[in-house]
Amino acid sequence: MTIDLRHARVQLSSRQPLTLADARGSRLRALAGTAWVTMDGDSRDWVLEAGDELQLASDRRVLVMALGPAQATMELCTRRDRPGGWRARIAQALTRHAPARPAAAAVA
Repeated sequence: MTIDLRHARVQLSSRQPLTLADARGSRLRALAGTAWVTMDGDSRDWVLEAGDELQLASDRRVLVMALGPAQATMELCTRRDRPGGWRARIAQALTRHAPARPAAAAVA
C-alpha cells in the first residue's frame, strides 16, 4: 500500500479521531459529512461541513472527529515545501554555513 502524505483522504467516525502533528501549511477539507476540528492550546473549535476547508497555520496538534452518527470524509493536502518545513530548514542551514564567495570579476 502506498500513502501519499501530501494528499490523503480519510474516512472518520465519531469514535475514530484523526490526530495531526506538525501540519502547518496544510489544508483540511471536508468532502462528506460533518467534522469537528480542535487544536491544542487554541480556545477556538471549527465545524467543517462538506465543501468547507480550514488552512492550518500552526504546528500545534490537531484533532479531527466526525460529528453525529454518520461518517465524515476528510481530505488533507500538504504543501511540498512549506515554510519552516524540513527542506526549508536544511536550505537555511546550508546557506548559513556556506563560505562567502568572492565577487565575480567583470570580463571585458
